[in-house]
Amino acid sequence: QFRLISIGNRAPRSDSFLVGKHLHLTFSLELPTISRECVILGKIVVYCGITMEYFGSHSLSVDSKGRIVIPVAFREKLQQQCQGRLVIGQTFRTPCVTLYPPQEFERIRDELLSHRDGTQQFQNVLRILVGTAQECDLHSNGRVLVPKHLRQDNAIEKEAVLIGIGTRIELWDHREWRNNCDRISAEKEDTYQSILERLPI
Repeated sequence: QFRLISIGNRAPRSDSFLVGKHLHLTFSLELPTISRECVILGKIVVYCGITMEYFGSHSLSVDSKGRIVIPVAFREKLQQQCQGRLVIGQTFRTPCVTLYPPQEFERIRDELLSHRDGTQQFQNVLRILVGTAQECDLHSNGRVLVPKHLRQDNAIEKEAVLIGIGTRIELWDHREWRNNCDRISAEKEDTYQSILERLPI
């Protein structure tokens, strides 16, 4: 359930606006406060996605207990969106840890389970993305404890980097992040051509 606050830049109206047969609405949920966009056919919501909010990179230190302090740029949004809760888990086939707002993790988990096919490959994806995830507290000072096994598996030591990638945040060991950037720079020019051609950059 939600309370409709706005449609685009206008106040709510009963006729809203139509694109083809689709009714496009922009609304906010009161608890938690999350901007979402959706497409509604009749009374059936057929698409709903969390607005991308996290971007940029921030260098930080990991203390002796494995805790990090989330930068203010991310912290305020996380406090508003998550009410002090996060989900932390292993990133699939990438040497970093992912920090999810709980709603984003639930969306990914539910999407995965809806495509369950019983293959070994699918089970491996499920084990990594869902099996390693756990909830954690985001304290008022922005401090978060990164589970020891995730730090060890990703060689996250004293110096780390937080990378905002839209709906979630990645935590990398600083050296591994630099190595990853170097690997990308060294790849062939046409490696990402098909992606870049679809982007307005």
